[in-house]
Amino acid sequence: MELSLRMEQVIAMAETCSAAADVGCDHGYVAMELIRRKIAEKVIAMDVRPGPLSRAQEHIEREHLTGQIQCRLSDGLEKLQPEEVQEIIIAG
Repeated sequence: MELSLRMEQVIAMAETCSAAADVGCDHGYVAMELIRRKIAEKVIAMDVRPGPLSRAQEHIEREHLTGQIQCRLSDGLEKLQPEEVQEIIIAG
């Protein structure tokens, strides 16, 4: 999968952590790359719209990353617990 320059720049700004949140994850590509590149051990992919979140879930399942990426229907940070992640990406 080839990422856009914008997505590459977003990923390049992320710091290594045990858990990250991708808020407004859309297709889930950033969340998947955080795992693939070992930037995060776990990612919570969040979106306010069910359609994009469903697509992200499909991509995550296809790439066998369901054990490392959890999808949540959420308006912004609403469904994120305090101190659940160390890194938050909001680049939608």
